[in-house]
Amino acid sequence: MPLDNAGKNTAADAIAGAYAYLALFNSSDTELSGGSPAYARKLVTFGASSNGVKSITGTPYQFDVPSGATVAKFGLFTAVTGGTRGALQPLSATEGPYAAQGKYDFTAGSITVT
Repeated sequence: MPLDNAGKNTAADAIAGAYAYLALFNSSDTELSGGSPAYARKLVTFGASSNGVKSITGTPYQFDVPSGATVAKFGLFTAVTGGTRGALQPLSATEGPYAAQGKYDFTAGSITVT
């Protein structure tokens, strides 16, 4: 049975509550790691759901990116380390490889329930 907008919003709220840690990935679907300061996931906040869409707010979220890394995708996890990945999405543009340790500003993303 298809969900109406209220059902989609309820589902988006539940997903956002469970998968609140943002992570960065390379084009091979491998989460970034390493660097000094070290790369780490970020706890994100979400706005209100509308028509099954729940956007990440409070941007930009700034990540430390290790030398040699390429940022190509973002994902959502249940925990700051370990946990379960619940989503993986290509970014609108790939950035890197980084010639030296650098910063990446995540500026937009959302959960969409269809």
